[in-house]
Amino acid sequence: MSVDLLPVERAGQGLHAAELELWQAISSAVTPGSGAVITFTAPHAEAGTTSLAACAAAGLARHLQLRIAIVEANLERPFLASACGLDERPGLSEVLLGAVPLQAALRRPDELPSLTVLGGGAPRKVVPGEFAGDALTRVLEELRGSHDAVLVDAPPALMEPGVLALVRASNAAVAISRARVSTKDGIVDVQDLVERAGTEFLGVVLNRWRPELSRGIG
Repeated sequence: MSVDLLPVERAGQGLHAAELELWQAISSAVTPGSGAVITFTAPHAEAGTTSLAACAAAGLARHLQLRIAIVEANLERPFLASACGLDERPGLSEVLLGAVPLQAALRRPDELPSLTVLGGGAPRKVVPGEFAGDALTRVLEELRGSHDAVLVDAPPALMEPGVLALVRASNAAVAISRARVSTKDGIVDVQDLVERAGTEFLGVVLNRWRPELSRGIG
């Protein structure tokens, strides 16, 4: 029997197994009814954070039958909703500004109704202090109360100061590294940020690594 996949899942079918099975790696931090918040971030842009977070959310919802919500906090470059085949607006941007209520911005793809998507909404810069404010706290609390886990697709940790507040509001965090682009120092800085926030660091995912390209590289 064929399975209807989200666009981001279809795109990920050609990726390395470690990238496709990310949901298994974080499943230990997600239990039914826990409402755990897990933030995905990277040291820089273009690391693939949104795609990997979306694939992880879909994997948890599809294979473990968990109620998963995924929130895009990368307000400047929203892509999550499109990756899931959904409308980008309204999204978190409008909810935080008070333009729409949270429930009006939530989307559930037909292919995976146990997944709830809150896209970034209209592109804009993050207002300083916004991620530490009451509006985002209410969003996370409401989603935690109705889902087994909430995954947050965050902006690059070393480029957006507000990521620290997102990590502090989370139970755990994952760092995304891109092969041949990310540096060891950048990943160490992200890990330091997570640990300073007092949040569990689940580890680093190396994105876009290809074994055949590593031959001859010392």
